[in-house]
Amino acid sequence: MSLGAGHFDKHGHDLTPAVRSTLLLFHNMRVALHVPHQPPHKAPPRSGPGRNNAFGLLSEALFNEPTLYAPAKFGLAWDLRQRTRVHWDGNTRSPIARNLAAALGLGAPLIGRRGMVEFATVERHTRLTEQIVAPQYPWTVDAGMADRGRRHFEVRCASCHVHAAADEARRLYAVEEVKTDRNRARLSDDHQAQLYNRFFAELDVPGFTAPPAPVIRSTKKYVAADLSGVWARSPYLHNGSVRTMMELLTPASLRTKTFRRGSRTFDQACLGYADDGPYVFDTTSGGNSNAGHEYGTTDLTDEQKRELIEYLKTL
Repeated sequence: MSLGAGHFDKHGHDLTPAVRSTLLLFHNMRVALHVPHQPPHKAPPRSGPGRNNAFGLLSEALFNEPTLYAPAKFGLAWDLRQRTRVHWDGNTRSPIARNLAAALGLGAPLIGRRGMVEFATVERHTRLTEQIVAPQYPWTVDAGMADRGRRHFEVRCASCHVHAAADEARRLYAVEEVKTDRNRARLSDDHQAQLYNRFFAELDVPGFTAPPAPVIRSTKKYVAADLSGVWARSPYLHNGSVRTMMELLTPASLRTKTFRRGSRTFDQACLGYADDGPYVFDTTSGGNSNAGHEYGTTDLTDEQKRELIEYLKTL
């Protein structure tokens, strides 16, 4: 079918004005959403509540390059001012560029290299997100138990999770070391970084100037984030594959292989949402592994784990 002069269908029949208008509408919608002419031969699996394959979607939309399926849960939504770099692999120090790419990759019109967005609005959104602080635990905390848990935290957890935000090198850990699902780290490789950096260097959005240093880098590692508001960040690990904190403190071989997502019932004892909801999370699927992160806590007694969890509620 041609939408140019003549407006004929594949059989050579002239199209009515109403049909032409409808086809043009759908064509413009596809262009605005950057849906490729040739859709993927196989649709990716559903990521589930609170997760998406963001970099994979953007790579498909902006560069027409399908990537390894690597779903991740939503990134940290608070204390962004204290972080030098963002994303689970610490791949960028430019939140404004990150937000521009998301806007243009997920719907804002992109004509050639001209992005049709109001840069001032993106800036305002970025500034607002940087004002969000970690939520406080809303229920009662056992102070004595939390104090005992603090000692476990200092011995078992602080060496990885308590560093100055600027000390980014000490916050990054190789997949081979942390042993969590590797897909997200593998996806953001040097080739992807080059694609994004070229995109930002050539991007034409009035008001936006690409930073002099590369916007995106490839670390192939994961960030050990600080644990402020960690009680509100279940399910755990970068891909949301471990339902509760108690399970995260359990050897990976004993963690639940499937659980349900979408519940609003919070388990205060185990720190996480109930195994309930419409979406079944299968940890054996690609990108969903719940392995790894068995540092120094899986050998704690049940009582010590409860004490540690009580302390984590205070962060």
